[in-house]
Amino acid sequence: MELKELLQLLFSVEGIVLLTVIILTIVMFIFPRLSLFVLLAIIFLVLRYIRYKEEHA
Repeated sequence: MELKELLQLLFSVEGIVLLTVIILTIVMFIFPRLSLFVLLAIIFLVLRYIRYKEEHA
């Protein structure tokens, strides 16, 4: 695998994670009762992303 392909994959994964966090934050402001669930979802996503990054380091 070339360095260019690896960088594109990394940036695409980061972009997906960032987009998901933004969407969840917007949902949290629209539906305050779901804020705890959204917070847990964000933590879960960040942990999964860190684990993914470690595996593909």
